[in-house]
Amino acid sequence: FVEELRFVSQFKGPIQILAGLYYEDKKENGTQGFAWSGNPADNIGLDTVFHIAEKTTQKAFFAELSYQFTDQWATTVGFRHFDYDLQRIDSGNGALAEPTTQGDLDDKGDNFKVNLTYTLNEDTLVYGQWAEGFRQGRPKFVPSNCLDPATNQLNDLGVVPQDGVESDSLENFELGLKTSLLDNRVTFNAAVYRINWEGIPVALLEASCSQFFTFNAGESKSEGVELTLQTKLTPSLSLDISTSYGEATLTEDAPNLGSKGDNLPGSADVNASVGLEYTFTLAGLDAFVRGDYAYVGEYHHNLSETGQASGGYNEVNLKTG
Repeated sequence: FVEELRFVSQFKGPIQILAGLYYEDKKENGTQGFAWSGNPADNIGLDTVFHIAEKTTQKAFFAELSYQFTDQWATTVGFRHFDYDLQRIDSGNGALAEPTTQGDLDDKGDNFKVNLTYTLNEDTLVYGQWAEGFRQGRPKFVPSNCLDPATNQLNDLGVVPQDGVESDSLENFELGLKTSLLDNRVTFNAAVYRINWEGIPVALLEASCSQFFTFNAGESKSEGVELTLQTKLTPSLSLDISTSYGEATLTEDAPNLGSKGDNLPGSADVNASVGLEYTFTLAGLDAFVRGDYAYVGEYHHNLSETGQASGGYNEVNLKTG
């Protein structure tokens, strides 16, 4: 259940305001079963059903103030205050079930953004932006068979588990250019960015009890450039080109995970695409034919960059209608 109340001004003057209230009430229930599937005579009675119930309540207030200094210069300043509470109850039936446990994770804070634009002419806009964001955490329960009772550490990982996954946060810096040329026949956009990511949630397997545990492990940075070009070569022929290059690395050592400078998993450094579309009339009907080519660079799914990599492929699509 989500509600939002929003005010957007249309004042006659250089100042505009956007403000609003946000409320969210979310309930989730899940069941997971472990059942013997082999020879019934060999069943040693470990069949278990686990139940998870979560309730999240979030309230927020957000506002933006925009000011047009001149015909060329404008700025927007905004913030969002959030306050959420997440409650979780774990219960179960069967030999592997733990006693019913309840966890509560709450967090509140403020995110800000500042945007500055300069309109060089009616076809060119230059901008810079700094913005923050966050993502909710969640509580986590630790089965007793995962812990060494002498040290209270996870048996194989050798670390004390977190009570829950705390909120992770981002800080984004971006500089960009947006242009429209040749009577809007050509659009060219470019941007460079840096993203600082704190409290990265990373899941590790505790083999002794076949459970994954998530840790807020360290900080990282992502830096890169993105370029896009859209053009009408003729009234019937369109060309689209986009490319990006970015590097995402840890900026501090993360115990049991990786070292400063290691590449973050799940993200290719290089992406590129080219599309060509031709429109025409066929039997009195609007028709088109289009071809697209895309390249995705290679990337791994772990910080150690071992095992099977993904990406590193070329893709061609053709379609007509």
